[in-house]
Amino acid sequence: MDDIGTVERVFRVDRKVLLLQVLGFAAVLLVGRWILPERYREVYPVSVAIVIMFVLYALWPIVQAAITGTGAIIITDRGLLNRTGGVTFVAWDEITDARITSQMWQKRIELEVQNVDTVLQRVSPFRRSFLRRFITKYGGKPSVYVTCTEASAEEVLNLINTKRHVASHAV
Repeated sequence: MDDIGTVERVFRVDRKVLLLQVLGFAAVLLVGRWILPERYREVYPVSVAIVIMFVLYALWPIVQAAITGTGAIIITDRGLLNRTGGVTFVAWDEITDARITSQMWQKRIELEVQNVDTVLQRVSPFRRSFLRRFITKYGGKPSVYVTCTEASAEEVLNLINTKRHVASHAV
């Protein structure tokens, strides 16, 4: 047992889905280049490089989980370790509600947490600033992206709700 607790379940990365998403992104960039007016094509490589850097930064946690095989979502007795992007570790007693949402074909589980700042303190400073802006300016929620995992959103949501229910009654 370490600071995240004892591992009870591991949901691995679905590498085929992840590869399809990366290839889809590349196809969008190619089509974008093709339909772009001629006068803008000279700045296209620079803008694409910037977009690719941000996308790689956003995808790095799940790509790293896919390469190492450590798991995208790890369920422990103390909480949820998320390597799909967003927040990292969230304790069961910090989650007040969870629900499935879908945006641009990406299924995710939005987490209502008691104190967002406590959860964000566990994230690197650079990622924390992006998440804080997403949450405060755009009304986003700390999320677990399940599209690239070998589990259904319903399965992960049921497990989260069961664990948080047990944690709330243990207090």
